Amino acid sequence: MQREYATTVKESAQALLAIIDDILDFSKLEAHKMQLETVAFDPAALVAGAINLVRGTARDKGLGLRAFASERVPAAVCGDPTRVRQVLINLIGNAVKFTTSGEVSVSTTVESDNGKTVVLAFAVSDTGIGVSPEARERLFEAFVQGDGSTTRRFGGTGLGLSICRRLVELMGGRIWLGEHPGPGSTFCFTAQFERTAELVAPVVIAAGALRVLVLDDDKAARRTFESTLTGWGMHNASSADIDSARAKLREAAQSGKPFDVVLIDYVLPLSDGLAFATEVGAKTNEYGSPARILVTAFDAEGRKAAALAAGCSSYLSKPVDPSQLYDALGGIDLERRASIAALGSRDSHARILLAEDSALIRRVAHFQLGELQYGVDTVENGVEAVAAVAAGKYELVLMDMRMPEMNGLDATRAIRETERITGRHVVVVALTANVLEDDRKACIDAGMDDFLAKPLTLDALREVLERWLPAAV
Repeated sequence: MQREYATTVKESAQALLAIIDDILDFSKLEAHKMQLETVAFDPAALVAGAINLVRGTARDKGLGLRAFASERVPAAVCGDPTRVRQVLINLIGNAVKFTTSGEVSVSTTVESDNGKTVVLAFAVSDTGIGVSPEARERLFEAFVQGDGSTTRRFGGTGLGLSICRRLVELMGGRIWLGEHPGPGSTFCFTAQFERTAELVAPVVIAAGALRVLVLDDDKAARRTFESTLTGWGMHNASSADIDSARAKLREAAQSGKPFDVVLIDYVLPLSDGLAFATEVGAKTNEYGSPARILVTAFDAEGRKAAALAAGCSSYLSKPVDPSQLYDALGGIDLERRASIAALGSRDSHARILLAEDSALIRRVAHFQLGELQYGVDTVENGVEAVAAVAAGKYELVLMDMRMPEMNGLDATRAIRETERITGRHVVVVALTANVLEDDRKACIDAGMDDFLAKPLTLDALREVLERWLPAAV
């Protein structure tokens, strides 16, 4: 009984908080006090994060969740990720709430792109109760709900879609109820963003050589994986059934270009992915030695444990978060390269410090340096960089120009000031998205030795390291 009372209090508090949040947002918008941020973010990762918030509710209702992003969608844009997420969560949450069976899917495509700004189009579709013709006209007005009767089953303030409309308009876009064949509905919105080089698609550089086979009987899932992998520059192929996958694995191995990774759906017709993953691991002479990643629409811990016990390197839940897939593939790529002694191993004691506040760029550089066989440590701001260099164990620092707490120029000046006492000289290479002559001069004036332009390329990084660390080559 006490548990029931506590649950009731919690649910009531959450409902009240949601109402208060809606009213506050609506008030800000009405008073024109809503300010948008401009920061870099990954649109595909943002969508995956929004979907993850409703994954538990969807699973409890037996609903499928899907996500698709066109390969034209940039790996990074500048805008307000918090407000984009707010709109997505509202639409995805509504889709799950009003759907009792079937699935909810989210697609992200490019509506227009002029090289400087890009307009992304998001569509949230469901197989739920749909929207009545009477409600369509006033759906995005304040305090309007799809079912306004006294017997309606679903709660809410009627402000959610109105707030979404205002936010989308602030982001230079529009929102509408799209055409939807069959039962259910599709809500669409667009938003305008700036292109940026602050973040890059890391796998293009770090693991572009990976050859990936996708085994999934779901056509939409295969299409999503193919689009993502192609966008990262990876050779990939797909199969809808085990027999086709076997044939492609054999053909690739016989051609001397075996697949490095197989993405395997857990639930397959007439079989299960776990059994096939075990088969692939056992038949290395026939299939090569691809790493196996098991993918499933369910989150059962027992399945994860079984996948790892069967020798799979990773276990991912659908819809797959691109950043999680990236991490899994990046780890496989590092292990694969480390296992091939012919990749020019050398006796190098040079260690590099990477000072960069962007998690994605840290991963890019980390994998690139690993491929070039340099040891690397990472810090996230200039203060940490100065402290790390003071320990005296680095020969070279890759220093981002713009970081919180202390930027790259000030950090370099602090390092050079300390070196007047120690007599050491650590090579400092600036990482900057700006390649104007004034920016280069600022780097040199601060005491930096060289600079690298973002987005990083493996060849440019190798060239700089060979220039300043010749003994390590």
